[in-house]
Amino acid sequence: MLLDDFLKKHQLKDDFYTNLNIDKEDFIKKIKVVTDSSFKTDYFLMASDKIKYVGNFYQNSMEFREKESGFGFKTYQVKTFINLSFKNMNDLLSVKTTIQGISYFRFLINITIMSLLLIYCFLLLLKLNILPVLLILSLIYFYLFLAFKKIKANLKKIKKELSDLYRSME
Repeated sequence: MLLDDFLKKHQLKDDFYTNLNIDKEDFIKKIKVVTDSSFKTDYFLMASDKIKYVGNFYQNSMEFREKESGFGFKTYQVKTFINLSFKNMNDLLSVKTTIQGISYFRFLINITIMSLLLIYCFLLLLKLNILPVLLILSLIYFYLFLAFKKIKANLKKIKKELSDLYRSME
């Protein structure tokens, strides 16, 4: 998919594989220790340090994201989506982890807004208004730069957390 390739190229999405010497049921139990089984987080779970993620569990996969903290005050934080798919191979459990730093919908909305701003800049250039164009272009650049930087940092943090969690399971 074209959008996935773009996200992977700019390090906004990452896939990695892990082979664990653990049974599938034990793996699910250990993941459930740090994950609530619903996308809606109750207020008493927000205060819990053990629960880091919220999501859904399926037969051979899981999908979850970071839980929101701060009782709704951090609603504009970057939400990273994590998908796990696993299967038994010989005596090992093969886990494919996909971490996506930005949702497709949010990414497409951002691209649409940036495109409209670029069209507006082009129209301003036709009227020879250079100062507003430079201001808008610099705002677009810094918005994208800061957003991508925060998403990349969050993606690396979650990848390290999950790698540490996998190592602790063996």
